[in-house]
Amino acid sequence: MAFFYKTSSNTKRGTTKGFYFGKPEAEAEFSTQGHTLSEYFEDFLDVKSKISEGRFIISGRKGVGKSAIAQHFKDAAKNPDNDLYTTIISPKDIELNKLIQGLPDVDISLFFEWSILTKLIKLLIDANLSDMARHVSDLKKFYNRNVGVVNIANHKVEEMSLKTEVGIDLFRTKFNGIMAKKIKDTRLKNAPFYDFIPILRDILQEVLAYDIYKECTFLLEFDELDVDFKVRTDSDKILKLIRVARDYNTNYFRNTPFKLLIFIRDDIKDYISASDKTKLFGSYEYNIKWYDYDTHIRDEKEILLRKFINKRIKTNFENLGLSYNRIDPWSTLFDTKERSDDGKSLFAYILDYTFYRPRDFVNLLSPLDKLEYKYPLNGSAVTTLINRMAQQTMGDIEDELSILYERDYIQSIKHLLRDIALSRPPISYAKIVELFDINGIYIETLDVLIDYDIIILSKEGHFLHKYREQKIDDDVDTYEFSLHKAIYVYFNKLR
Repeated sequence: MAFFYKTSSNTKRGTTKGFYFGKPEAEAEFSTQGHTLSEYFEDFLDVKSKISEGRFIISGRKGVGKSAIAQHFKDAAKNPDNDLYTTIISPKDIELNKLIQGLPDVDISLFFEWSILTKLIKLLIDANLSDMARHVSDLKKFYNRNVGVVNIANHKVEEMSLKTEVGIDLFRTKFNGIMAKKIKDTRLKNAPFYDFIPILRDILQEVLAYDIYKECTFLLEFDELDVDFKVRTDSDKILKLIRVARDYNTNYFRNTPFKLLIFIRDDIKDYISASDKTKLFGSYEYNIKWYDYDTHIRDEKEILLRKFINKRIKTNFENLGLSYNRIDPWSTLFDTKERSDDGKSLFAYILDYTFYRPRDFVNLLSPLDKLEYKYPLNGSAVTTLINRMAQQTMGDIEDELSILYERDYIQSIKHLLRDIALSRPPISYAKIVELFDINGIYIETLDVLIDYDIIILSKEGHFLHKYREQKIDDDVDTYEFSLHKAIYVYFNKLR
C-alpha cells in the first residue's frame, strides 16, 4: 500500500496544506497518511467508568462519537498489554431480514443470542492464550462445524432446514456435567440451534471462569443499528436486542470477563415503545451530551468540545513537526483576537453553527488541507469553513430523518426548510402552517423537526435549542420559528 502514502512534501510551512484532523466516520479515521483513531481519541466524557458501573447502552445523536468509542475499544484490543478482545457486530452480520424470511416462527431474540455466543467463541479462539487449555480444541471444532448455521448469506432460503441443526456430541466428554443436565436423551447428537443456546451459555460460563481469563476482557459491541433502520418495522427488534444484552450482562455472564455494549442513536431510542422502556434505559443507558451550561458560561477553554478539537489540533501539529501553543492549540490555529459582530470569539461564533457534536468540528476543519490557508485563521476563513460544514450538516439531517420518512418526503421537507429560510425568520405559527401546507408536509412533522433542532423555537428574542434547554414550557403555537443556523446557512451562505 506504500504507493498510496502521502509524503511530507505535501506540507507547506505557514499554511494549512497537509493538515489532517480526522474524518467524520470513525471507521474511516485512518487515512492514506497512516493516521489511526487512537492518535486522536480521548475519553473526555468518561464513558469507560460509566461502563464499569453497569451502563451498557451508549446513546446519543448522530455524530456525537458513539462509533468512535466502539472503534477505540476495538483498536485498543490490538495492544496485547490491554488483555482486551473485542469485535463489533452490525445488523448485516446477523443477516437479519433473510433469517426472518427463512424461519419466520423463530423469535428474533434467539438469533441475537446465537450471534452473541458464536462471536464470543470466536473471541476465545482468537485470544489463543493457551492451545493446551482443555476447552480450546472443542470450541474450535464446534465453531468450524457450525459457524454457517442460521447464516444463509451463501445459501438459498429453501436450504435453511439443512442448516439449522448443530452438532452437540463433541461436548459430551469435557462438558459432560452440563450436557447431562440439559439433555436427557443421551442418544441425541444434533439439535436445532435455538435448543442448544442454554447449553452453550452454560459451557461458556464455565470456560470464562478459568484462571487463564482472569485478567481478560471480552467485549461484543453492537453498532450501526441505524443502518437501514425504519421505526415502524425495526423498533421491536432493537428492544429485544437490548433485553437480551441486559440478561447477558446482569444474569448469565455477570461477574465474568464478558460484556455486551449497544451503541444506539437517541432518536431511535425515543421511538421505541414498551412498558419496560423507562426502566431499561434508566438503569443501563449513558447518554452522550457535549453541552454543559456551567462550563459554557464560565470559560470556553474548559468546554469539552474545545478540549476535543484541541486534542486533534495538537496531534496534527506534532505529526507535522510544527510549533504550537501547548496550553491551548486552538489559539495557534485560530486568531483569538478576532471577534464576530456581536463580540463573540471565533470559537463561540462557530459553536452557534454546530449541534454541539465532535463531527461538526471535524467537518469544519477537514477542508483545510485543500484550502491552504495561512494561520492563524481569521474571520473570513471561518466563514468559508462554516459554509462548507453546512453542506455536510444537511446530509446528516437527511440521514437522521430517513428512519422516519421516505426519500421523497425528506426532499419535500428540504423544500419547506428552504421556504422558511427565504421568509426571513423568525416567522409566526400561522406562516409556518401555511408553508407546511404549500409543501405537502403534515403539520405533525413540526414536532419532529423541533426535536431534531432543525426548526428552532423563539420567544422575545430567546432561542430554544433542545440540546441545550431541553424543555419547552408553552404551547408551540405561542412561539416564533427559525432554522438552526447551520440549516439556514445551507440555503443562504454567509458572506
